[in-house]
Amino acid sequence: MSGPNEVLSRFGELEDAIKTHYGKVDPRLLVDMIFRQRGSKKDPIYTLEVFIKPNQNTDQIREMIIERTGMVPAFYDSGTHIVVAHKVSFELLKEINDIDWVESIKGTYSGSGIASIGPTYER
Repeated sequence: MSGPNEVLSRFGELEDAIKTHYGKVDPRLLVDMIFRQRGSKKDPIYTLEVFIKPNQNTDQIREMIIERTGMVPAFYDSGTHIVVAHKVSFELLKEINDIDWVESIKGTYSGSGIASIGPTYER
C-alpha cells in the first residue's frame, strides 16, 4: 500500500471508530484533541457547545455540570444549547456523548485561558 493510500485507509478506520464510540461528537473536535494531546499530559481547555433535546431540566443539568467541571454553563436557544469552557478529556467527551438527552457536541479550542467565547455553532 502506498503512503497516501495507507493514510487515507487508516483515517477511514479512525473515522469509523469515532462514529462508533463518539457518534454525537463533531469529528473535527476529536481530531483536534488528538493532535493537541499527543505527547501532553494536560487536558486542553475547550469551549464545548452541547445541543440537547427540548424540555430538559436545565437547573439539574447546570448543577451536574458545575459539580463535574467546576464551571457554570450558559444556556441558549430555549435551553437546548449549552456553552461552557473547561478542561476536556476523551473520557469526559464519552460521558457526555452517552447521555440520552444529548443530541450533538461541538467545541472550540480555548488555549490556556478559561474564558468562554460564547456560542459559535448553530444546530
